Amino acid sequence: HLAHPDLHFVFPIVKKAAKKKEVCDDYISEWREFVKRNSYFNLSQWLGFIDAENSQGLIYAKESEEIIRKLNLRIYEAKYKVMIIWLPEKMHESCANKLLKIIEEPTDNTLFLLVSDMPDHIITTIQSRCQRINIHGIEEDDIVGALQSGYNISREDATNVAHLSNGSYLKALETISLNEEHKFFFDLFI
Repeated sequence: HLAHPDLHFVFPIVKKAAKKKEVCDDYISEWREFVKRNSYFNLSQWLGFIDAENSQGLIYAKESEEIIRKLNLRIYEAKYKVMIIWLPEKMHESCANKLLKIIEEPTDNTLFLLVSDMPDHIITTIQSRCQRINIHGIEEDDIVGALQSGYNISREDATNVAHLSNGSYLKALETISLNEEHKFFFDLFI
């Protein structure tokens, strides 16, 4: 249910002072619902889900205080406390600077997982304190198989979409669900 007491999530949000939504925990129920529904997603889909309108999602400075507070708590059930930060490149600079020490010297049995689409946009002081593991794209044949079985499209169409997706299953899904205007331009492009 994504609700383990030793598992914590940080993700870009939109501050809504009127609704008192200023940190990730204020959006945690929406986050859990969104992640359960969508195995593959991007920032714009997440922001659309929380009705961000035209606002830009950020990880605000106040979040660093919440992260430090959570990680100073004792481990409840597991062997490790895990902090998953999705899109750390969206961290406000003051938030990132406040986290430098705890990322460099985390409390015992604490793991940070920073999941980034653009790791080179993470501030260099954070990058230097992390071990980078690159996750490569999905093989074309695997995308073709998943599109054929899950979306009932022809092998030829699935192969074309898989090639254009460049290893991104999310991009492949976006391509097969184009609206009519985008489909028209896509056909012209082809």
